[in-house]
Amino acid sequence: MYRVGPGIYALATPDTVVCRCEGLRRDELDRAIEATPDVNVVKAYTRVAMGLCQGRNCQRQVAALIGARHGLPIGDLPHATPRSPVRATPLSAIADDSVEDLGLFV
Repeated sequence: MYRVGPGIYALATPDTVVCRCEGLRRDELDRAIEATPDVNVVKAYTRVAMGLCQGRNCQRQVAALIGARHGLPIGDLPHATPRSPVRATPLSAIADDSVEDLGLFV
């Protein structure tokens, strides 16, 4: 119900968990952000925004960290490119032998 005030993103300490899905702390992200201002490269280095929420919880914080480090306005930074999860899933985890074919799977 309230707008996020200025300076909110500066409250994170090095031990603050920024990406809960992947368990990434700010100090881990700072090392990747030091190397690049590209959110997709930071994502590739650290797996930030690749968890269940796909960045809905952490993307603004990551953009704020990149903006602060590289002197860029948060609004000018692109969103991370969404990608499909890349985890192998065996067919046996999806297939179900108990399902009967009633002519619906033609």
